[in-house]
Amino acid sequence: MNIIITSLNSWENGSISNIRILAEQLSIRNNVLFVDIPIEVMAPIKGFCSTEIVNRLKIYRKPGPALRRMNNNLWLFTPPIAISAPGNLFSEMMFDMVNRRNNRRLAREILWAMERLKMSSDFIHINDNDIFSGLYLKELLMPKLSIYYRRDNLPALPYWNRNGVRLEPRLAHKSDAVVT
Repeated sequence: MNIIITSLNSWENGSISNIRILAEQLSIRNNVLFVDIPIEVMAPIKGFCSTEIVNRLKIYRKPGPALRRMNNNLWLFTPPIAISAPGNLFSEMMFDMVNRRNNRRLAREILWAMERLKMSSDFIHINDNDIFSGLYLKELLMPKLSIYYRRDNLPALPYWNRNGVRLEPRLAHKSDAVVT
């Protein structure tokens, strides 16, 4: 079975996370594509100079590999796109417009990676707590099964509060299963 995982947790951030362990375990018997979150347009401008941001900038500028094999069945994909962070937009209409555009761009990159790896369209999508970037991926990617893995109460956090409270129930409703 092919499994696509999208997550707010970057593979590159150096910490071992639940979703990273899950991806490694799933890759024992399945083909897994772990999709790192794309770089946000403002990250370099705001001065985020972590190794993670520097590596994403390299991929965004094309000299680095966007698709890397982590083990026999596990691939890490860092989409070579920069997305706008819509979380602080006050207008719901503007937020939805920017977010839908981000989702379309991300889906296009994921489909490219799947094609490159010769993954069939028969796959499971696991969305690890990514309310915004995962909101439209079910319609855009058309997985056989869509799972929303809700680990944290993101809408309680300031950045996520404004639109997360409104959109998380919609994401949960769209998903075939919600796991907490």
